[in-house]
Amino acid sequence: MPQEGTLLNSAVKYFRKVSSTGHLPEAVEELKKFHQNRSHSLDLGPAFYVIIDYNDFSYRFVSKSFTEILGYDTQTLLNGGFPFFNSVIGPDEIQPTINLWDVITDYLKNLPNPVVRKCFFLVDFHFKHKNGNYLHMLQQTVILKTSSEGRLQYELVKITDITHWQKQSPMCGIIITPDPKDTLICFPTEDIQIKGLVFSKSELRILELMAMGDRSKEIAKKLKLSSHTVDTHRRNMLHKTHSKNTSELIRFAYLSGNL
Repeated sequence: MPQEGTLLNSAVKYFRKVSSTGHLPEAVEELKKFHQNRSHSLDLGPAFYVIIDYNDFSYRFVSKSFTEILGYDTQTLLNGGFPFFNSVIGPDEIQPTINLWDVITDYLKNLPNPVVRKCFFLVDFHFKHKNGNYLHMLQQTVILKTSSEGRLQYELVKITDITHWQKQSPMCGIIITPDPKDTLICFPTEDIQIKGLVFSKSELRILELMAMGDRSKEIAKKLKLSSHTVDTHRRNMLHKTHSKNTSELIRFAYLSGNL
């Protein structure tokens, strides 16, 4: 599997060919910072990149790792475009995906263009492999270019195979903004939206230890808290994120960039 940097550089090289932008797009620099600041983004699983051209709603670039991960030739996506992509999404996730992007589109209309260009969009869904099996995928998206009127022109999309994650919770979509208070988290299958910071500093300290596998008694000892306090924070975090268990909570924290 090609290294992460190689995949990203291939996408950037293509974008330079099709764009009048002479310098490395601001969004790509932000994406690199995102990866550097959150090392989990590199380690979630094998990934591929695509560039979407919204001038004619087509795929302009597909990295070769698309074939290695999903079995299809890259030309299948380049030629099939959006209809092909929609045909291989989990059948129960098509309408929620449409609903989610409607929410994202409406939300972005209220943000200034410079802010929008620094936003990340994340959503997890299932994608059918050529062999017929469905893989659990995480899509991370940044905007590469907009028109002077603010119309979306190019998107860079990274799609990662996270099938090894236990998929129990509903589809989750996240808009990560430069200002955390504007970050929006959506559960389109349950019509739930959460805006702003989700976790307090105390909760984050506990969450980090939970992600490392520590139990309540171990966390309490390390943070000099009572087990009751740790369990209370855990229950509050489960409630705020609509998670059914600790595994779902940790997954939510990774997706939202809190871990």
